[in-house]
Amino acid sequence: YVSVDMDAVVQIVDALGGVEYNVPKNIYHKTGRLLLNKGQQVLNGRQFLIVCRNRNYRLGDLQRVKNQQDILLELFKQFKS
Repeated sequence: YVSVDMDAVVQIVDALGGVEYNVPKNIYHKTGRLLLNKGQQVLNGRQFLIVCRNRNYRLGDLQRVKNQQDILLELFKQFKS
């Protein structure tokens, strides 16, 4: 079990050079501004958090938790290689 704050997550991801991840759908700010495009890309720390925090899915928090698990697995996988 590990606990880190959000600033540390950003710093870790940035220190690793980002994480390659397939963003499942376009992610928009509540104002309607596009934050991230759907598709495979290398995310920096700030973008990593955007994916982790996004709740705008049909399944809401359930999908958010699944996305967090998926992106963390990718981060660990890329860290090991």
